[in-house]
Amino acid sequence: MKATILENEMAAIQKIPTKNKQAYSYYLQGDFQRNKASELSYSNAISFYEKAIALDSSFVQPYLDMANIYNLGGGVWGSYNEQTAWGKAKKLLEKVLEIEPENQQAEEELHTGEFFYNWNFNLVEGYYQNILENSIYDKSPVISLDYAIKTGRPKEALKASEYFILNDPSNVFFPFFRAEAQFFLGSSQEAMETLYNSDPLYSDNWFYLRESAKLYYYLGEYEKSEIQLERILSNFPIIPQF
Repeated sequence: MKATILENEMAAIQKIPTKNKQAYSYYLQGDFQRNKASELSYSNAISFYEKAIALDSSFVQPYLDMANIYNLGGGVWGSYNEQTAWGKAKKLLEKVLEIEPENQQAEEELHTGEFFYNWNFNLVEGYYQNILENSIYDKSPVISLDYAIKTGRPKEALKASEYFILNDPSNVFFPFFRAEAQFFLGSSQEAMETLYNSDPLYSDNWFYLRESAKLYYYLGEYEKSEIQLERILSNFPIIPQF
């Protein structure tokens, strides 16, 4: 294809996550459970990740994904006490950095926790500026998208969301962050078009339904907001905290 592959991308391609096939099998089963994003599936995922780590304690991805569960479970779903969840996530991420000191995903997840749980804006702002100055984007949308919007930088968030959508059009987070950035930039019609195009693809996803219900309300589309809320109540009887 004559594509340009960056050095860090080639390293990621060539990296062998673990030589233990059973550990990798447990990890894949955990990842499947984690992506269902419910309290029960998170519990199942943690069990599989712990089994993977027991077979290969240097296998970093289960640590990372378990930390992500605690960050989401404490900060979004309300499944765990917030500070307890953050304490567990931080410990797991610090373990990853012991194994791989330059692991970017662990660094990103740590800054995500510092943002949501500790409101450590000075620390997170430095990390965000590094992202901008080096023209890179974090693997999770939190710093490049959510942090940018919550600190009054929708233009930067829109640019990041379009980069993410181009590279991973299947991810449910990127369309609603794009629409939110467009809304705050005063482009209400563009924001609604983003939501209209995304609704058929993601209306079975709790995260999308939550964010689109909110955005439709802000845009004055009250009937559409109500439809999204009804979908949440019908399909997700155990409702996470808002």
